[in-house]
Amino acid sequence: MSELFSEFSGVVVILRGIPGSGKSTIAHNLAQESGCSIVHICSADDYFVDKFGNYRFNHRELSRAHNACMTKFLKLLIARAPFIAIDNTHIEQWEYENYILAAALAGYKVQIKEIICHDESSVEKFCKRNQHGVPLDKCIEMWRRFRHDQRAECISSTI
Repeated sequence: MSELFSEFSGVVVILRGIPGSGKSTIAHNLAQESGCSIVHICSADDYFVDKFGNYRFNHRELSRAHNACMTKFLKLLIARAPFIAIDNTHIEQWEYENYILAAALAGYKVQIKEIICHDESSVEKFCKRNQHGVPLDKCIEMWRRFRHDQRAECISSTI
């Protein structure tokens, strides 16, 4: 059997939540708490950051951004990175099922963490602090489509 399919004690954390809910902050906090000297965070948002550190979103490139995120993730699995966080909204479960499958095949433990958003006033609060300019109507639409995953741990926003 391939070495990729052998047992491994690495951890993959999949974060879910609407824009501005604190996923990136939680990813960095979890990474710090993991005790690993090198931590990797995969995010489709990284695709839109230019060489000067400016975020320039282009909805036409969203599919490529998610492909780049998955490619980075798969390379990290092959390299046996001990801690990997996936920092995307993951509004619907199908959006992260391939991460779960790949991680499990590579022998990683998978944790899913959902950032709680109770109502539209929370959506408004989160939306105001999102760093990528996602408009309120889009945030509300995402929140309405969001369904709890029974496998997930629900956590409060850190912001």
